Amino acid sequence: MASRVAVLTVLESVDGHLSVAEIQRRLVAATPADAQVPDLATIYRTVTTLVDRGVLHALVLEDGVTSYGLAIAPHHHAVCTRCGTVIEVPAQRLASALEHARAGSEFTLSEQAGLTLHGLCPRCQAAGTTT
Repeated sequence: MASRVAVLTVLESVDGHLSVAEIQRRLVAATPADAQVPDLATIYRTVTTLVDRGVLHALVLEDGVTSYGLAIAPHHHAVCTRCGTVIEVPAQRLASALEHARAGSEFTLSEQAGLTLHGLCPRCQAAGTTT
C-alpha cells in the first residue's frame, strides 16, 4: 500500500507521464536518506496494479519504454518525435475523428480506446527542428 501512495504522489506532482525509472528517480530525490524507496520491481508491480484498476493508464512510446499517467479524464496523447514530450489532448477534441473511424468500419472501440498522435511539440517547432 505504501508503494501505491508513493507512486501516486509522484505522478500527481507532474503534468504528464513518467517511466518506472523516472518514478523511482523522483522517489529517491524526495525521500529522506533514512527512509526506504521501493525498488524497480515493486514499482513495476505497483503501476501494473494501478493500471489494472483504472487508476493509471500506460502509454508505450516508440522506443519501447512505457510511461504512466493518471487516468483522471479521458484523453489522447500527442508525442513529440524529436524530444519525446507527451502532451495530453482532451478526448472531446478528437471525438469526431473517433466517431468517423467507428462509422467507417465495423470495428467497435472499447471505453479505453485512445489515439497517439506523433509530431513536433511547440518547443521543438520554435527551435526549428524537423522530424
